[in-house]
Amino acid sequence: MLNRGRKVFEGTLAETKRNEQWVRVRTGDFKIGASALRQAGLITNERDGQFIALKEGIGTDQVVRFLVEQGMPVYEIAREQETLEDFYLSLMNEQNAQSPKPEVRNPNKTSNS
Repeated sequence: MLNRGRKVFEGTLAETKRNEQWVRVRTGDFKIGASALRQAGLITNERDGQFIALKEGIGTDQVVRFLVEQGMPVYEIAREQETLEDFYLSLMNEQNAQSPKPEVRNPNKTSNS
C-alpha cells in the first residue's frame, strides 16, 4: 500500500490482521470504564469512545464481570472484526498523523514586517 508515493505496508491479506483484538463496549460511561479496565490490566488500548483492545489472555466475560463489580452497567459487548477497508484507513490515518505538516505561508505578509 502506498500513501503519498511512500510504501506504508507490504504483505499478504492475512498479515493485515492486527494483533489487537478490538471489542465494542457500550456502558454507562465509556471513559471511566476504559480507565478502570486499563488500571486493572485488562486492556491495552482504547479508541473512538467505544472500542477496547483486550490484553492477551483476557476474555470479554472478564471485562463484563469487572465492570459490573464496579457498579457500571454493560449494555453491549461484541468483538469487532476489522475489515480490509478499516485496516487501510487506520494505516493511512497513522501515516498522516506521523507526517510533518507543511509550513503555511501568509502571502500577504512581507519579509520586512
